[in-house]
Amino acid sequence: IAWVVLLRREIQKQTGLIAQRLEREAALAASENRFLKVFNASPDPVVIVRASDEKMIDVNPAFERVTGYSKMEAIGQSTRELGVWADNNIRSEALAEFRNSKPLVNFEFQARRKDGQLIDLLGSMEWIEVNGEKCWISMVRDITAQKRADEERRRIEATLMASEKLEAQI
Repeated sequence: IAWVVLLRREIQKQTGLIAQRLEREAALAASENRFLKVFNASPDPVVIVRASDEKMIDVNPAFERVTGYSKMEAIGQSTRELGVWADNNIRSEALAEFRNSKPLVNFEFQARRKDGQLIDLLGSMEWIEVNGEKCWISMVRDITAQKRADEERRRIEATLMASEKLEAQI
């Protein structure tokens, strides 16, 4: 009878452990599902890069729209191989800073679209782990239109100031 009681306790203990594991797995699956939805729905390009070889392992639809490269063209390539960075020296400096310190947040750089057009981007990078591999996630925002609008505003302001100086002299 004592062994039956011990066996029953062990079964209850194992059943509890199994239930806890199933709960953790369900929570992890829900978290992964939320991440996937945010990743795919983001209006800004998001790229996941494997740290060991700097190859892209995933890109979201916004990456395709902004860069002109399809997901199939990007996966397995580095941004250097695709020629995405307008200046590879800036790319090297940014990656060195990122690898030697904390996450990069809001750094500006120019990129080259597949069609050769230069675009201005504002990017951030953070370390993540994907399937046990060290990776980083990079998020960028296309600020080309904003920079052009700022330049046009400064040009108009300069013209207005010059006009006001001429008017004051008259």
